[in-house]
Amino acid sequence: MRNLARWLSTLLLYFVLVPNAFAASFDCSKALTSTEKAICGDPYVEALDELMGILWLQSSDNHSAKLDQKSWLALRDECLSDVSCLKNIYLDRLNDDLFELDNFRVTKLFNFQTKNEKFYLVRDAFGGAYNMEMYVSRISPSKLENISWKLPEFDEQEKTCDLSLLISDAREVSDAESAHGWLDLLDQGYADRFVTYGEVSVFRKWVGHGDMSDEVVYRLFGNQFIPVRGRLDNCADQKQRHIPIYFE
Repeated sequence: MRNLARWLSTLLLYFVLVPNAFAASFDCSKALTSTEKAICGDPYVEALDELMGILWLQSSDNHSAKLDQKSWLALRDECLSDVSCLKNIYLDRLNDDLFELDNFRVTKLFNFQTKNEKFYLVRDAFGGAYNMEMYVSRISPSKLENISWKLPEFDEQEKTCDLSLLISDAREVSDAESAHGWLDLLDQGYADRFVTYGEVSVFRKWVGHGDMSDEVVYRLFGNQFIPVRGRLDNCADQKQRHIPIYFE
């Protein structure tokens, strides 16, 4: 009986000292240690912690993984209140094969429907130059919420050589779980163009300097990316002749 009591006490102590090994995320209102307070005090690190918790619940079926996570938590706590240390250690851990993220980044996006910012997980699956397949999910305390795309369907036979403007019917779109191209977040990147705060652009290039390429600018409304405008080059002349596109 005494041995059973000792075993139960050890088990209880393990769950108290290692809360994040089995929970989606700890309750920030109950943060006690300097590490927990530092995590809750930085929105980006807190999002990484939430992501870790969600993925852990999906990946923690074997004993070896649990021991590995326990060791990682002890290493994480050595960061104390050093936010830079915490960012690096979370990102290193999330890159582990256990979580199957491959190419990913966690970034803040503006939602034009709710008028607020939240952190999202962006995952890239390589499909060739300028043809990454991109998946975006909102990070919530308990799950990942997949964001869908409204993808315009361009007529490749419609040449743009003599056009100065193209009005496209925004209803001519298809729903998709991912987008193909080069995702550009918050106006950082590859070319001079107008992108307002909170917008996301996707650039696709097929051949030539600009030939058979397009860029579509999206705004996030609720749980869907909606196209608002863009640029298109369907002129096979080995030059960059992108004309503006506006969606009705």
